[in-house]
Amino acid sequence: MDIRQWIELNQKLLIELTRNITKKYNNDDLIQSVMEQLLKQEDKFNLIPDEKKKYFVIRVLSNNFNSKTSRYHYENRKGFNETLPLDDDIYNTPQEDEPEYPTIDCVHKQLDGMTWFERDIFLLWMELGSLKAVSRKTKIPHNSVGRYIKKVKIKLNKQWNNQF
Repeated sequence: MDIRQWIELNQKLLIELTRNITKKYNNDDLIQSVMEQLLKQEDKFNLIPDEKKKYFVIRVLSNNFNSKTSRYHYENRKGFNETLPLDDDIYNTPQEDEPEYPTIDCVHKQLDGMTWFERDIFLLWMELGSLKAVSRKTKIPHNSVGRYIKKVKIKLNKQWNNQF
C-alpha cells in the first residue's frame, strides 16, 4: 500500500494518536511535520509491512514530539512554555534604568590589556563565529580553542563587572 493511500485510510487514527502524544499542544503541526518526513522517505515507508506501519508512525510521532533535536521541536516548541503568562510589557519602550552592556569598542579596549594570543584567538572567534572555524584556520585543536575563548570571556566578564 502506497503512503498516500495509507494516510487517507488512517487519517482519524493519526489525529487520535497525535492527541494522545501531544496532550495539550497543537497537534496539527506535529502531524504535518511527520507527514512531510514520511513523504520524503516514501520508498523506505513502502518497504514496511502493512501491519507494522501504524507502530512505525507512532514511533516517529513520539520521537518528533519528545526529541529536542527534531525539526518539529525547533519550529514549534523551542522556547515555548505554557505555564508562563504572556508579558503585557513586551512592546513598551525600554526604561532609562536598564543596565548598560559592553559595546564592541569596550571589548576591544579590554582585549588590548590581555596577551596577544588571547586577544587574537578571541578576535578570530568573533570574526568567524564558531570554534570549529577557528580550529580549522589556526590548526589548534577544537577543545583548546574553546578553553582559550572561555578564559577570555571570564576575564572580560570580571573586568566588566569591576568597571560598574
